[in-house]
Amino acid sequence: MTDWSSLRDAYGNASNVPDLLNRLSPNPEDSVWDDLWSRICHQGTVYSASFAALPHLLQWAQTVPAVQRAMVLALAGAIIASQHIVSGAECRTAAIEETAAGFEQLGLETLAQSELTPSDFIYAAQAVLAVRGEPVWSEELEHLNDGELVGVCTNCGVELYLVVGKYGFFVTADEWGNRENTKRAPIVAATAGSLTGIQRWLYVQAVAAHHEQIAEWFLYLFGSTDCPGCGQRIGVVEAVERASGPTRG
Repeated sequence: MTDWSSLRDAYGNASNVPDLLNRLSPNPEDSVWDDLWSRICHQGTVYSASFAALPHLLQWAQTVPAVQRAMVLALAGAIIASQHIVSGAECRTAAIEETAAGFEQLGLETLAQSELTPSDFIYAAQAVLAVRGEPVWSEELEHLNDGELVGVCTNCGVELYLVVGKYGFFVTADEWGNRENTKRAPIVAATAGSLTGIQRWLYVQAVAAHHEQIAEWFLYLFGSTDCPGCGQRIGVVEAVERASGPTRG
């Protein structure tokens, strides 16, 4: 039995967490999800209660159909991927080792569902990357759902807005929303045959599940563009990875 009163969440004592875990719902709009996220993965920060919750999240996820797992996978993946730990660092490794294989299996089953929405597919893929220990895309991939990722030019260091998805495929160094005169450079999509490693895995998953739109987004995400700051050709992936690392800014 877990002594939740001895654990910590974002608001202090974690004694309220078990009730939330008992009220989990297949409906992602249910308020229980907001309440749970705010307590055990508050703005990406995790606590001792977060790691204690992982086995319970896994057990619940195993009881629902694959198409209803996106929210629980997203939460578990965010906990596993987080490096912002307020408490519980000493139990992090054991909790992840206990649950990672189960979450990976459920994530792969979920990705195979053609009925998933594009956003749910992205969340499920990110969760799988999290349990596999991928350091960048286990946190950055979800920004495809926003249509914009932040990057840094690997040549001149200027901060970039990398637009991939519902708003188009381009890069700019300035705010671009509702600003038609903002200088934009098009992103050139990669070819499927050029992909390797994680990039190829993501693309293959999308194609296999008949998510053609997401597969197209991946090709642009893994493509290249000309930096608006220096004019040099850069890779989109490399720019995002540069922004997520210690050299940012």
